[in-house]
Amino acid sequence: MAVVRSEIERLGPRTVVVGHSMGGLVVQRALEKQAAALGVLLASVPVSGVIGATMRTARRAPAAFLKANAGLSMYPIIGSEQLTRAAFFGDSARREDVLSALEHLQNESYLAYLQMFTFRPRPKRVTTPMKVVAAENDAIFSLSEERNLAAAYGTEPIIIEGAGHDLMLDPAGRPALDALLGWLGELDR
Repeated sequence: MAVVRSEIERLGPRTVVVGHSMGGLVVQRALEKQAAALGVLLASVPVSGVIGATMRTARRAPAAFLKANAGLSMYPIIGSEQLTRAAFFGDSARREDVLSALEHLQNESYLAYLQMFTFRPRPKRVTTPMKVVAAENDAIFSLSEERNLAAAYGTEPIIIEGAGHDLMLDPAGRPALDALLGWLGELDR
């Protein structure tokens, strides 16, 4: 968070900070101590943390979930074409897009995952205006969790129909970019 706060300070008060998933948690916590022009959360860690995501993952891929926890490695829960599609993409994603994403996926920190059980967003400490973008078919964070996150920031979520968790790569995620560009345009007025 210190690096993000430092960059916001360096870039100045018109900075827009965007975070996806775990990066959304980083943005939220950084903005507790350093205001920006706007924060944008894409399929972000909700105020309830990762307990819901953990339970959904255990139900969706029990063998991979056990392997991930036994090996203290997050990769097993996304380490195949089927698991990558289920975790990150909506139904309209092409196989080649899923395979390309899988080829570039890397392991996330297991320790960081564990920390998210207690290291949660604290919206009441954030003064920066926030926007929340949720994916209709997000297998990681539910629409209910994303709606609660938006409500905690006094806003309504933008829900991207048909999109999965990885809004940046899912072909159905283009409206998320359009919304972001629209918000940036509003800041220029």
